[in-house]
Amino acid sequence: MEKNIQESIFEFPQQIKRGLHQKGLKLNFKENFNKVLVCGMGGSALAADFLKKFYPISLHRNYGLPQYPIDDKTLIVCISYSGNTEETLSAYKTARDKSFPLVAISSGGILTKKALEDKVPLIKIKSKNIEPRMSVVEQIFILIYLFKSLSINPFRKFQEKISPPQPRKFTKQAQEIAKTIKGKIPLIYASAANQAMAYYWKAIFNENDKIPAFWNVFPEINHNELMQGKGMPNLAKKIQIINLWDESDNPKIKKRMRLTSHFLQQKGINVTTIKIEGATPLEKIVNVIILGNWITLFLSQELKIDPLDPDIREKFKAMMKK
Repeated sequence: MEKNIQESIFEFPQQIKRGLHQKGLKLNFKENFNKVLVCGMGGSALAADFLKKFYPISLHRNYGLPQYPIDDKTLIVCISYSGNTEETLSAYKTARDKSFPLVAISSGGILTKKALEDKVPLIKIKSKNIEPRMSVVEQIFILIYLFKSLSINPFRKFQEKISPPQPRKFTKQAQEIAKTIKGKIPLIYASAANQAMAYYWKAIFNENDKIPAFWNVFPEINHNELMQGKGMPNLAKKIQIINLWDESDNPKIKKRMRLTSHFLQQKGINVTTIKIEGATPLEKIVNVIILGNWITLFLSQELKIDPLDPDIREKFKAMMKK
């Protein structure tokens, strides 16, 4: 039986341990890698998205492999929680056909079967019976473990071990934020350094609450979205801006966020600024994941929506296979 969202949130601390503790994994590569190409879709690509700010990671969310040349210093990682994502399986096949160095990450399915048959290094995702997006914490720490094992050095030093997160501490804040969003379209804004946070929240609003949601980053916002509102004043009242404020962001970015909030509020657009908590960049990532899931859970309750309802996604997948 599939775990509900609340059960999954409370399991995030255990996911950190599962990700960092891998037994019996053999990585017999002769190459010394300095780049990583992660192939994945949806929730399975999000872990790499979060780690792009630390590691030399490129993301491929499509069939096959990118058109640009891949050199022998690049490790390809195919990641699919279910193991049955057709785009990721296509990337795996292309990488195998070209004899590129390859690692698979999955909880089961076709990808696991193929990796075992092909003797491709496989890391099993141990979190079971959850939506792929709810295993993102484990996948983040699996990737950290993999990169450390292969001596792929981060270009930005960070502390990989973090204090155990406390999911319960965010519930009151999340309930209050969820009430402000009900009946509105969330637009999540963050610094470019934290773009993965904004994208993740956008995705879980879509999947858990079945509502439209969008994201963008500073300073790009100030060259286009700053002008929104006047042309559709009635729609402006239906927008909820959510700023993800990181105290360690560039002072210019924080000034832009303050000024943007001021001008959008003058146009009648609702703005909520959320301070990202955490002693280290990695703690901030985990806390943002926890808070975002609480918000979408409480919003789903306000909307009387089942956050685990796949809506038309599975029907769409079935039709694509015909």
